[in-house]
Parts: sequence; C-alpha cells; structure tokens
Amino acid sequence: MVKRIKISRNKGIKTLLFADDQVTVANSEAAVNISVRKLQTINSKCGLKFPRSKTKAMAFKETELMRSKTVINGDIIEEINTFSYQSCYIS
Repeated sequence: MVKRIKISRNKGIKTLLFADDQVTVANSEAAVNISVRKLQTINSKCGLKFPRSKTKAMAFKETELMRSKTVINGDIIEEINTFSYQSCYIS
C-alpha cells in the first residue's frame, strides 16, 4: 500500500497533476516503484507510454538527498538533484 505524504494534520498527497505532467510522491523507494508500476499498467491499457527522456527520479529523506532506483519497463530512471515543477524548485 502506498502511503500519502503528510502535508497537514489530516491531509496527504501521493500525486501532483498539471496538464500532462505528473509527480509521484511516496515515503519509500518501494512505494514509488509500486506507484510507477500501477501507472505503467494504466498507461498500457490506454496505449500511452512514459517519455523516457522526460522521466526523472529524485529521492530524499528529510533534508538529505539519497540514492534510489526507480525502474520503468526494466530501465533504471535517471536521478536528479534539483527538480522544477510549475516554476517551483525542489532540491
């Protein structure tokens, strides 16, 4: 089960969506891979594919960046240190 990231006392998020962009948020590497596999299954049913060149991964624990391994279709996704989403930067 993928847990939500707590953003307030009673609220949490798993996904950020805007137009054709999606950000998957999880509290562990395993949870990210579960979410990605579910999304991959839905995409396949609809005839959609992950654009490999636009798909990136970033992992951190509290304030520290950490290594992770996100896999899509058997390919390990590139890790990044800074992430921009709708002109907001996370690093």
